[in-house]
Amino acid sequence: MHSAPGPRVAVVGAHLAMLDGAELAQALIAEPDIDDAVRAYENVMLPRSAQAAQDCAKALDDLVPPTGS
Repeated sequence: MHSAPGPRVAVVGAHLAMLDGAELAQALIAEPDIDDAVRAYENVMLPRSAQAAQDCAKALDDLVPPTGS
């Protein structure tokens, strides 16, 4: 059974928010200062978020036809 892309797209944001919060907390504990913690967190978060944005854009493109179609 295949689900519609809309709900998956909506869930991604909530999932990433929880994951981001947990990983930022871990970085704050592991690193000696806040700047180092944010850098460490961003090194993981930015590539993941970029990929999620690309995946969501593709899902929306599949869901919503181009104008004039």
